[in-house]
Amino acid sequence: MKYIFFFCVLCLTVSFRENKLVNTVHNTDKINIGRSSEKCLTNFVVNSHIINSVTNISNDVNTYNDVLNDLIYNHFYSRFLGSSARKVYEGMSPSKFDTAIMHRRQRNMTQDLLKNKARLCVIYLNKDTLNKNFTIKLDGDERFASILKNIIAKYDNDISKVLDKLSAREQRYKPSDFHVQIAKVSAVYGVNKIYDKYGESTNRNDDCIVGVVSMSKIVFNKEKDKGLLYYDFFCGNKCAKGEIIEILKINNRWKIINAVQLWVS
Repeated sequence: MKYIFFFCVLCLTVSFRENKLVNTVHNTDKINIGRSSEKCLTNFVVNSHIINSVTNISNDVNTYNDVLNDLIYNHFYSRFLGSSARKVYEGMSPSKFDTAIMHRRQRNMTQDLLKNKARLCVIYLNKDTLNKNFTIKLDGDERFASILKNIIAKYDNDISKVLDKLSAREQRYKPSDFHVQIAKVSAVYGVNKIYDKYGESTNRNDDCIVGVVSMSKIVFNKEKDKGLLYYDFFCGNKCAKGEIIEILKINNRWKIINAVQLWVS
């Protein structure tokens, strides 16, 4: 698990530095799944058919589909690449990394992955029916709570109402509702069905596992072009996190533009 721990520390460091640019169009040097932009690497991703256009499912599912694609590619430590993921960060450390090199490596490895989809790893949707709600609180660090309150206030002045919605798991959709080209989507009823108490995989039938993800209900603004939701992600021993993310609709697709980390392991 030492590689996973290194990936977590390194990627969190990258995320912390890049999130300082949240007032721009979310780090145009990052690969943006499913969107076109001349200032980033999106065109490669689209031309590689990482995401197909989806017209036969509801708008809500389209939103979650875009978010899941973005999370897998840009926020889940390149784990969709399986054992090759470590090569993305080869020769780097949390204090010394090159974002451009990392993106170039990941882009090239993604191209190779799509040539043989039998190698796709699995992302599990957590369909845990025993724990239907997340626990999100604004107590503790006052500065941190103030940041979250300012973000939430952009969507509704009733902070308690927003927190209630962000605390509710979205359970309506099944794996077949999602269209992800860089990973297989499956469902699991609880993280402990995939990882034991030590964070080791309990499912030996999977060659590689991206992790287990849960997402909350979405809080939209009045114009329905921005949204707020919470997700948590588990990927093994000392490899887990929970974040509140802001999403923006760009050219009829949804992109994560900001992420506030609530916890990490």
